[in-house]
Amino acid sequence: MKRAAPLSLIFALLFLLCACGGKTPGKTASSPEPVAAGFENPGWPVFSVRPEDYGIVYDAESVNRLSEYPLDKLMAYYLGADGAYSEGASAELYGRFIEAPRTVAACIALLGDAALERGEPARDALCKAIAQEACYGGAGEFSQALEACRDAFPSGAAAKVLERLEEAWAALERAS
Repeated sequence: MKRAAPLSLIFALLFLLCACGGKTPGKTASSPEPVAAGFENPGWPVFSVRPEDYGIVYDAESVNRLSEYPLDKLMAYYLGADGAYSEGASAELYGRFIEAPRTVAACIALLGDAALERGEPARDALCKAIAQEACYGGAGEFSQALEACRDAFPSGAAAKVLERLEEAWAALERAS
């Protein structure tokens, strides 16, 4: 019992330190503006960009189970992946964007200013991944999904996600 009290105190302090904000790379951050009209702007993190927060392990089994992951876990999986692991995750993200573009755009917007360990905004990395998959042959579907989102999100953080998606797609189209 005596050992549990100090350990509980340490965990409580760590929780408070993590929850107090700050824009530490690899940590979550709250969005500086509402996702869209009618959405609240919480001062607390909504999602984490850190794979370890979801217990993610990169192995052959995980690639085969990406379709089972909730969207927040899939985003964190992609953000921590490389090589074949990132390819599978970006394809799954693209498929989900085509299937439910407003949901995916809103979830990416909820990441706010969260940054990866390398300093890149998580939002930008996810937008590039989705746009890159669109360049592999889904331009028509991608354009339709963007159009559906523009109507739903004329302003706010989700509208900025759409801008990032369009910018990433245009850059990739110019490069190819």
